[in-house]
Amino acid sequence: MNWTIIILEALVLTALFTAMILIPLVKNPVWWIADYPEDIQEEYFKTHERIPSKFFTPTVLLKKGMALLITLALLLLVVWLAGAYDFWSALCVGYGIWMFIDWYDCFFLDWVLFANMKSVRLPGTEHMDKAYHQKKYHFIQSCWGMLIGLIPCLIGAGIYALLITGNPQSERNIPFTEAQNYFVRNDVTEAIPAKIGSQDEFERYFGMAAYMGKNGQPTPIDFESQFAIAVVLPETNHSTELYAESLTDTGQKLIFTYRVDVAPEENTWTQVPMLLIVVDRQYERDRVELNQ
Repeated sequence: MNWTIIILEALVLTALFTAMILIPLVKNPVWWIADYPEDIQEEYFKTHERIPSKFFTPTVLLKKGMALLITLALLLLVVWLAGAYDFWSALCVGYGIWMFIDWYDCFFLDWVLFANMKSVRLPGTEHMDKAYHQKKYHFIQSCWGMLIGLIPCLIGAGIYALLITGNPQSERNIPFTEAQNYFVRNDVTEAIPAKIGSQDEFERYFGMAAYMGKNGQPTPIDFESQFAIAVVLPETNHSTELYAESLTDTGQKLIFTYRVDVAPEENTWTQVPMLLIVVDRQYERDRVELNQ
C-alpha cells in the first residue's frame, strides 16, 4: 500500500469533515442540536420550540444515515487509491482514517473549538460556559463513534474485497524496465526476496557488472521513487536465459510472469541465472508473486 497516499487522504478527508461540520454549525447551530450535550439542549428548549433531537428519531436517523452512506462511498474510493489488496488491508486503511478523524473531532473540534467558539452556541445558552467546556460527554461520544464507525468500514471493506476478487477484468498490466548489468553476489547464502524496496537491501544481494562500451553501465535504480523485482534461480552449469513477459496488478498483489530458456549442453563453468526489473512506486503492492 502507498502510505503517502493514505496520509494525504487522511488530511483531505479531515479538511472535508471540518467543513461539513463547521459551515452549517456556524450558520445555524440548531442543525447539529442532536450532538449537543443534553443539558444545553434542555436550556435551549426552555425558550424555543422543541424539535427532534434524540438519536432514534426519524430526523436524526436520516442525517446520520446519509452521513454513513457518504462515508461508505468515500471509503471505497479511499482504499482503492491507497492500494488495498484484500479485506483486511481495506479495513485497516478505512478504519484507521475513521479513527484519526474521530479523535480529531473529539480532542480538537469538541474540546477546543466547540468549547470556545461563541458563534456555535445555541441561542439562550451563551451563558453556559461550563457546559460547553465539559470533556467527558464528548469523549464518550467519541467512543461511540469508534464503535459505529466499524459498520461502514466493515461493509466497505467487504464490498471492496468482493469487487477486486470477483472481477478478473480489474487486472491491469504495469509498465516496467528491465535492469541490466547486475550480478548476484557470491557471498549471498540466503533466499533473495522477490521484492526489493531499498538501496541497502539491494546491495546486500547484488553487485554491478559494468563494462566498457555502449550500454555497459548498470541500469540506474532510484529507490526513492522505484522498487525492484528479482528472479534468481539456483546455480547451474547449463546456459540459462530469463525473459520478462509481463507484470500484472490484480488489486491484491503484483504478478511477475517470466520465461526461462535452458540449453541442454553442460558447461565447464556455472552461473546464477537472474532477472531484475524496475517498477515505479505508484504501482507498489505489499505482495509480489513470481510466475514462470
